[in-house]
Amino acid sequence: MFEDHPDGKNEGGKKKRCTVRTIAIIIVIIAGGIAAGGFGLAVTQKNKSSDESSVKEVAGDGDGGGGRGDKPDEKDDTLYSETSLLYNSEFVNNPSNSYMEASLSLYTKYLLSDPKNVSYTLSIDFAEKSTINTALDDNHNIMHDKNSLCFTDNLYLLERNLVNDDDIHVKHPTDKNMTEPVTTKMNNVMTTTSDHNFCIHHIDKFSFPHELPPDFIPEHYGAVAIVWSAAAVDGAAESPPQSSHSVGNLFYNATSQRSMFPTVTTELISTSEVYKISGNIGVLGKIGRISNEAWGDDLYDKAVMWFEKIDLYPQPPALFLYLTRRSAWMRFSDDDIFLDMLGDGEIWPAGSFHEEGSFSHPWPLGERVDIRDYLEKCNWFLWCTTFSVTLAGGAIEVVQEY
Repeated sequence: MFEDHPDGKNEGGKKKRCTVRTIAIIIVIIAGGIAAGGFGLAVTQKNKSSDESSVKEVAGDGDGGGGRGDKPDEKDDTLYSETSLLYNSEFVNNPSNSYMEASLSLYTKYLLSDPKNVSYTLSIDFAEKSTINTALDDNHNIMHDKNSLCFTDNLYLLERNLVNDDDIHVKHPTDKNMTEPVTTKMNNVMTTTSDHNFCIHHIDKFSFPHELPPDFIPEHYGAVAIVWSAAAVDGAAESPPQSSHSVGNLFYNATSQRSMFPTVTTELISTSEVYKISGNIGVLGKIGRISNEAWGDDLYDKAVMWFEKIDLYPQPPALFLYLTRRSAWMRFSDDDIFLDMLGDGEIWPAGSFHEEGSFSHPWPLGERVDIRDYLEKCNWFLWCTTFSVTLAGGAIEVVQEY
């Protein structure tokens, strides 16, 4: 309880009473705001986490903070987290008659009652000078064609399939495990899916941002391309358009870019008590772009060798690496494939296996030899020409199929 000053300085006491009245008025206003539509909830959100903030923003919808139903205490299981940006990058324009300058953004949100229930929204911003929605016919007249947006786990193979006029959902021309694409209709826009590609056709028909279907999982794909396609034929709107080439593409997740080459590994085992050779030899696929002055960027999917913790003690005088279908290591055959290793030939013979440690190496055999032909009962071995004997070797084991 406040008391007046004994000297009669009641002015200070009046100020204190005025302060108490002001606080009471503010409390009344806040309480009225809660009843009117959640004003008080907005005040308390500043010190809450983003998830809690999202709950209160949706719940405070004029119903007393108990959800969107008529009952104040009714639980709402359809509350979502705040939308967050998962990925953003610019497309690389491909050589074509069309020019594209655009950026892609992928957003995500999840159901608060079930965080595993995730939905994805796509947005594409096109620059004004982009011409992907127009093309010229044989008489140089502008014709409006359709475009498709294709997510893929191998951008190189998608491009090759387009050039060869193959089914863009095929993983590899020799893939015998190809499943038939599943066609669905979404907001009058055709969507086709397979094990390796997810395509939305006729993207000209919808505006961005666009919510992707529930079966879309970004971890299944590592790149995306905008594909030029002929206009849909009248009466055939239920069929995906025939594609010809992509006008732009991008990588958005290197770990999701699967190569047509499998990942294989081999543990080296010494066959001699004098020369101790250890380490691992592996081969994996690598997808990327390479600059081409005539055409811009070219895509590639190639095999790359990697060597892990190679230890040679003592160093053999002339050690060479071979790929073989034989299981007998102590013999040499003309059918074995020699791998030319990098080296200047000054200290050790040119092409010999002499480097230690962990390092990568380009596939020295090019297209002449495909590692996929050496996945069953095949070996690496290290042959010493000085002694005409195998000093180390190991069986090829598949780590991950393509």
